Amino acid sequence: MQLLCIYGTVCCLRYALSYPRKAEMIKGTRSRPRAIAVLILGLLILAGCATQQVAPVAEPFGLEGLVELPATFSGHIPCDDCDRVDIVLNLRPDSLYQLRKTYQAEQGVVKVEAQMGLWRFSPDGNLLILGKQKGLLKTYVVTGNDELRFLEWEGTDNKGQIRYSLVRSDTLDPFEDVVKIRGMFLAGDGNAQLSECVSGVSFEVNRDGEFATTLQNYLNTPHDYEEPMLLSILGSVQTGFDPQTDRDSITIDQFRRFYPNRDCEGNTVKAGLTGTYWQLSEIDGMAVTQQDEQEMVYLLFNADKSLSGYGGCNRINGTYLIKGDVFLFNRGDMTRMACRGDMDIENRLLTILDEAETYRIEGTMLTLLDQNEKVRARFQAGP
Repeated sequence: MQLLCIYGTVCCLRYALSYPRKAEMIKGTRSRPRAIAVLILGLLILAGCATQQVAPVAEPFGLEGLVELPATFSGHIPCDDCDRVDIVLNLRPDSLYQLRKTYQAEQGVVKVEAQMGLWRFSPDGNLLILGKQKGLLKTYVVTGNDELRFLEWEGTDNKGQIRYSLVRSDTLDPFEDVVKIRGMFLAGDGNAQLSECVSGVSFEVNRDGEFATTLQNYLNTPHDYEEPMLLSILGSVQTGFDPQTDRDSITIDQFRRFYPNRDCEGNTVKAGLTGTYWQLSEIDGMAVTQQDEQEMVYLLFNADKSLSGYGGCNRINGTYLIKGDVFLFNRGDMTRMACRGDMDIENRLLTILDEAETYRIEGTMLTLLDQNEKVRARFQAGP
């Protein structure tokens, strides 16, 4: 449409500018009014084209457009079993929030509840939404830089909810309350990091609290080298909200557990070393195929650090040790029977287990390597 407008305007202007000279050659000056009319028409078309241009759409602004971050908001609400509940809400620029509720009574503080989560902002209605899990979302209306007005708590009776406002504090209150935290834990080169699952923010892990217990469990849980593992802890965030300082850190107050081979959503990302029947598919570069009616050669790593399996003729048993990606096998007492078939694969497999020092898991493939990082055997996860 814009091209048609421009083309029409150009044609009118060219005609208006050239027409008088051509007409004067034929009829004298009587054609000038017609040329002026055509010129005016061209200018009107040009003006119409200008009004048809689509105005640029303004980019939606984030919470930073209304509230200067970081920020601390506070307020209080009445309480049935106490005098009042003091509320403190910290909003961080990295989309994390800290929320603390302090239940006050005449004799002092009754209890303190704290949580950390993800905040999101919706320009449609200036809504600040706390939380991620459906049914537990808490919504405030941002009325400006200095006030948040509570709107609703999803999943509850809105009519019975207390209406209140949180007012911006003059000073920041980055409290260090202990909260539930899930994240991807990675240790190496004397340092440890935790990428918090809700926001994806990465924190350094302090060596205080139960750091030593966490590190020991990390090393004893089967995983690949430099592979983060899903972790559940009770911890606290140390921060000054100062962009000039070092990165914020987390102290592990209580270690809960690791979830190997899982992502932040709890989905399985690959086969786990333990509990999987690993069927031999390659040994020293030679493919291993199963013969008709022959039991597949396999290994099974149990959670109690015992190892069992079948070598093609005899049962295999023993124990194994895992430290990060280091793998050590201790052969148990085995009664070895002679078989009619070729025992070469079984003998080579036992030798490889004795010499293996490292392992890798990629998808559904387990690889055993010796001290020289040479691939000795590969296994495929099977039923």
